[in-house]
Amino acid sequence: MRQLLSPCMTWLERILGAILIASIALNFGNVVARYVFGTALMSADEIQIFALVAITFLGAAIVTWRGQHLRMDVMTSLLAGPIARGVRVAESVVGVIVIGFVCIQSWRYVVKVWSLEQVSDMAGIPMWIPHGLLLLGFVLIGLSLVAIVFGRLAIQPGDSKAPATVRQP
Repeated sequence: MRQLLSPCMTWLERILGAILIASIALNFGNVVARYVFGTALMSADEIQIFALVAITFLGAAIVTWRGQHLRMDVMTSLLAGPIARGVRVAESVVGVIVIGFVCIQSWRYVVKVWSLEQVSDMAGIPMWIPHGLLLLGFVLIGLSLVAIVFGRLAIQPGDSKAPATVRQP
């Protein structure tokens, strides 16, 4: 799974960077339109909000994959090797369970919004798209956590085969 997710996360990071650049360009275009031509791109703010929400949730998957998310590890850093490893595996398993629940709820909401054919107010974007991007972020976080669980179960402390993309604390 690591061999599949690692290139996906690299491409996702590039795509999110392009989305951020496009969002900044849209903002700049809106400023120019407003102050030079006296008009505004009415849907620009809404599109930028959707873009930033997508960057946040999809970026959270990249952060999870790299093991760079915030965590409280004061206690586990004081524990002995096998006990600390067990705690880390347990916290990852709990994370998989929680994100699984969140994915189910998010899926239900995306289906509901799809069936209602709801669109955004200004840009007319079907609302299942931004909510679907949140769902995609949750799914990628879940897949990352599953890979981390298997990595923590398979790698013994001091093993040189620890993958570079998944930090083993």
